[in-house]
Amino acid sequence: MGSSAYSRRWLNRALEFAGCASGQRAAGGEVEQPKGKSHDARDSRTRFSPPAVVVYALIHLGCLGVFYTGVSVEALGVLCGALLLRAFGVSIVYHRYFAHRSFRTSRPMQFLLGVYGALTVLGSPLWWAQTHRYHHQHADTPHDLHSPHYHGFVYAHCGWFLNREHRNVDLSKIRDFARFPELLWLERWDPLFKLLYLGCCYWLFGVVGIVWGFFVATVIILHMIHWVQSVSHCLGGYRRYPTPDDSRNHWLFGVVSMGEGFHHNHHCFPNSARMGLRWWELDASYGVLVVLSRLGLVWDLRVPGESARAGRDPRVERHVVTVRAEVCRLGDRLDRALDTFGDVNPEHEAPGTAHRDLKHRLGVRIEAFGGRVQDLLVAGPFVLQQALADLRGALRQDVYAALAADPGDPRTYALIERIDAALVCEPMR
Repeated sequence: MGSSAYSRRWLNRALEFAGCASGQRAAGGEVEQPKGKSHDARDSRTRFSPPAVVVYALIHLGCLGVFYTGVSVEALGVLCGALLLRAFGVSIVYHRYFAHRSFRTSRPMQFLLGVYGALTVLGSPLWWAQTHRYHHQHADTPHDLHSPHYHGFVYAHCGWFLNREHRNVDLSKIRDFARFPELLWLERWDPLFKLLYLGCCYWLFGVVGIVWGFFVATVIILHMIHWVQSVSHCLGGYRRYPTPDDSRNHWLFGVVSMGEGFHHNHHCFPNSARMGLRWWELDASYGVLVVLSRLGLVWDLRVPGESARAGRDPRVERHVVTVRAEVCRLGDRLDRALDTFGDVNPEHEAPGTAHRDLKHRLGVRIEAFGGRVQDLLVAGPFVLQQALADLRGALRQDVYAALAADPGDPRTYALIERIDAALVCEPMR
């Protein structure tokens, strides 16, 4: 019996890691159920699209062709060329332009960028923009498309876009680009561009082009994107800004991914055309955009100012202000609860003294926590949530200790209930 329960517990943990368990992993490690859905095996995260899964598997299996072609200078050259071509397409076209509009261009150039992006064989421009914008709206919450904290690492890494619910574009959510007929045409004929790229690989380089320029390059680009969706939201790296998500920068990956690996910078300044915000954060995609702007092909590159990059801008500090305001409201709720009942121990001390001492003690704790908010947010939102839970526990202990002198007073129980109600609030973001 005990062995069976132990085995089930580890199986559940493995399923949660893979993103296949029924619940969602919350910040504190507990599993919570999705709102509005029943707890059964038909969880939305397991409704994968069979065609997408088959194609994804075949692309990976196609890499076995390297044993047929062998490794040669030509093969490595084709791979490097394909990687550069497609990495810039994803980074500049799909991410910085269509998803975030971090620069402006003409309508003909916009269409050419869309064609270039479609040739990366990684989805259509409108689909890319819609799904990525939704991720930013709900980053590292249960509603995020690919948060490893709530949906499991493997699902966040590569499973979410195989889910049939995420395969189609909703034009109502991408109205700024859906008004262009030429982009709708690109959306409709996106599979044709995949075949066109595959045909060009064969026409130019034969079987070597198919294996190294299509299969191997596609797998590498896919997992570079997957890294951003999973690893860049939960493992290693460094943070410098108080963002309400768990994004991280990874320096080496940022360099080889044309700047995309500086993901924490990006979440702090999502509309910035530049993701490497220090001289040593090499951002090749931004360098290409600078060249294109000097040629007059693009313009109005959005880049945060020096004060913003240094963390002294109100836009950077807005989350700190929000959390501090919530902490102040928590203190106000406690004060109102205490003021409602006054001093519950008048026999032990002068009237009002115990009440004032308790209010002062709670106020000191809350003020000290407010001073730590920025550092906690820089450490990450889940560090902040744990610190908030610890704060509530410490406040509750202070109240219980102050009221323990007279547990028989009926007002004591009423006040404890009021204090508990004041300490309950949703996790802050």
